[in-house]
Amino acid sequence: MKTSKLLFFIILSSGLLLYFSGCNREWNNPFDPNNTLDPEAWAPGNLQITVTSITERQLTWTYNGPANIQGFKIDRKKCDDAWQVALATLPKETRTWNDTTLIPQAGLTYQYRIYTYAGSSLSSQIVTSTQAMFPPPSNLTLTKLTDVSYKLEWDDNSKGEQGFKVDRRTGEEDWKTDYVTLDANHYSYIDTNVFLSKNALDVEYRVYGFHGNYISSMIYAGTQAILSSPVNLQLQVNSQNSISISWSYNGSGHQGFKIDRKINEGNWQEESAVVNPSQTSFTDNMVNLGENSYRYRVYAFISSHISDKVENYISKPSISTATAANITGNTAISGGNVSNDGGIPVTARGVCWNNSPNPTTANQKTMDGNGTGNFVSNITGLSMGVTYYVRAYATNAAGTSYGGEISFTTANVPTVTTAAITNITGNSATSGGNVTSDGGLPVTQRGVCWSTSPNPTIANQTTSNGSGTGIYSSTISNLNHNTTYYVRAYATNSSGTSYGNQISFTTLSWTCGTNFTDPRDNKIYGTVQIGTQCWMKQNLNIGSRISGSTGQSNNGVIEKYCYNNSESNCTTYGGLYQWNEMMQYSTTPGVQGICPPGWHIPTDAEWTTLTTYLGGESVAGGKMKEAGTAHWSSPNTGASNSSGFTAFPGGRRNTDGSFYNLSYVGNFWSSSVSVASYAWSQILGYNDAVVIRGGSNKSYGFSVRCLKDN
Repeated sequence: MKTSKLLFFIILSSGLLLYFSGCNREWNNPFDPNNTLDPEAWAPGNLQITVTSITERQLTWTYNGPANIQGFKIDRKKCDDAWQVALATLPKETRTWNDTTLIPQAGLTYQYRIYTYAGSSLSSQIVTSTQAMFPPPSNLTLTKLTDVSYKLEWDDNSKGEQGFKVDRRTGEEDWKTDYVTLDANHYSYIDTNVFLSKNALDVEYRVYGFHGNYISSMIYAGTQAILSSPVNLQLQVNSQNSISISWSYNGSGHQGFKIDRKINEGNWQEESAVVNPSQTSFTDNMVNLGENSYRYRVYAFISSHISDKVENYISKPSISTATAANITGNTAISGGNVSNDGGIPVTARGVCWNNSPNPTTANQKTMDGNGTGNFVSNITGLSMGVTYYVRAYATNAAGTSYGGEISFTTANVPTVTTAAITNITGNSATSGGNVTSDGGLPVTQRGVCWSTSPNPTIANQTTSNGSGTGIYSSTISNLNHNTTYYVRAYATNSSGTSYGNQISFTTLSWTCGTNFTDPRDNKIYGTVQIGTQCWMKQNLNIGSRISGSTGQSNNGVIEKYCYNNSESNCTTYGGLYQWNEMMQYSTTPGVQGICPPGWHIPTDAEWTTLTTYLGGESVAGGKMKEAGTAHWSSPNTGASNSSGFTAFPGGRRNTDGSFYNLSYVGNFWSSSVSVASYAWSQILGYNDAVVIRGGSNKSYGFSVRCLKDN
């Protein structure tokens, strides 16, 4: 038994010894040519490339094979070149290696392969590649510091470059390469020499990185560098012998300002004054304004380079004379246009006249304000049948200018005076006149003319009150309440029309609750105050009647329907109008429409104001309807007319041209649209006290009530 166990142990031990002896022999020389170990079993893995700069790449890898290798070898290949074998041979402990010899030329491809070696035995290779690159700078900005200096700034997007180069091009010239070279730590540059020969210069820059003879892509920025010009040149007259000059300047870096001067139409006196860069004013004490005009120009300079020039002048005004008009026996109208004040405020203007040519302000003249622009002059005190010469004039500190001369001959026109205004009401008054002389020719027409503007003529509203000389009376009508009017008598013979003295008056104010006359057709409407609103007491009746079978055309002529095509129904119940016809003079709700001047179509909100004031829609109808059954059908429920609105049941015109519900229903438009072809309306009926607010087809013909403007 013991012998068997001992034999088993010896055999087992011998087997183990043989096993371990065999392993040691195999792994002590795993790269023996007779060894059949798979080359991939001891190859490195996970080869990665990291960009560290434009000329450097870092290779990293892992290794999980046998530890008793000699090391690693790295080959490199550039584009289609041959492999550089064993570019690097590294110890077996190494897991990283930096290649610092790349050429920073975009477009080049570098391949790397790495493998393990032991003696002459090599593992399998792992391969990867990288692109050579030279990222350009970016975000190039160009900032103006002064008129002669600009700052360039950019972002650096690469590592390993030796620095940056800046090229510059001005105007149409070629690029000046290597205009400046900066080291790698500089990302800005200030060009302090922009102006080379011009006051305005196109300047362009390009910036790029470099490494030896290799460069990155270029980035560009440019501007038009301008030597700033003075602005807002002002001239101030101190006296006839002194002018102050001032200007504004927003530039910097200039050496000063130069001032040129010109007298009348002579040559420029260049550099008549030179001032320092901080000075923006100058006083010229060598002038004679009474006889001469002066022009100045100011500009900045740097050495021989100058900015654009700002110019201004002082001279007499420029003026023209207006043609004479409205010539009578003793008056005429002329005037003028001051087109240019000469750089100095015009202090007086008007016309001057005489019965000899070339009048001046030493003769007769008007005084018609100051400043530039058109003006009208009333020439008075003339004699009939005399030729007069007229010139407009304008005066400033440099002197007085005259416009071209015109002439006219006064007419042998009538002489007339205006009578005092009497019998003034809200819409009428009485005046008249007295023709004291017919001017030697028969007076064919006389009367008064009036307007809301001064100096009315027969082109405005007039009366016609016969002919001949003597006193006459004129009734002035169709006036607006509380309005000022200007009135002149007139008389006409074959030589022309003359006017009397002007009189003004103001019509009386109108009070709600009194009757109102529509000036368009002289129809009279009652009015009533309900709360804060003033309403007409009758339905509107304006316009020319057309057949109910015809659509109202909204053609600028007011058209109306009369129920059953009977004019008498319009007289009693008012006209019926389609919504568009009612609104044809309106561009927005709440304006006049076909209502008289000073009145308007009520909006939906204004109808609500009325019904709310009367206690709400459920009872307001009774308070608005005319009481009794003279016009409303029985029973006319709830009708008290306690509001005074006096609603009448005018019925309606249907969309097919028929008429419906006279004496049963009153339909009243608002100016407010509900949806699309519908507008809000108010409806009152004979059998209840309710006001119904609803949207109605705009093609219906409804009654219209007008509301007084505020």
